[in-house]
Amino acid sequence: MTISRRPLLVAGAAALCLALAGCDTTGNRIARHGDYFNTLPARHQELIRQGVIQRGFSQQEVYMAWGSPYHTALSEDRQGSSETWIYTTVQTETRYRSEPIYDRAARRWWYEERPYHMSREYLTRSVTFRDNLVTSWTIYNPPRLLDDRAPYALPLR
Repeated sequence: MTISRRPLLVAGAAALCLALAGCDTTGNRIARHGDYFNTLPARHQELIRQGVIQRGFSQQEVYMAWGSPYHTALSEDRQGSSETWIYTTVQTETRYRSEPIYDRAARRWWYEERPYHMSREYLTRSVTFRDNLVTSWTIYNPPRLLDDRAPYALPLR
């Protein structure tokens, strides 16, 4: 019996294309917005290349440095309205549990360790804008996956 490798190669090539197309790097964002990037001061350009932002950056500059936010929040106070961009990451942990299996032929129960996956969305950073300029930003500590009581865990939708 001969197994054709062609379907495997086609599937692998398709997966690679999807993976590469989904990579939105700082360099790719700068290249797409090169005209705007070239008008920025040299110090701003260097910070953006490093993925660093600072107070006074525009939304466009933050987008080039950090990418698109996963969530946004609008708020208003005595000073006016502001917008917060929220960045998250999803981490998956594989755990194992014993599951009972009944063997009808042997008429007995036995246990098998089976994996299950726990995924959580974690807050990684946020930036707040007022009048299209950064007023504050926060970078959060990375989560500890084995701690089920992580205070910054957001429920997945």
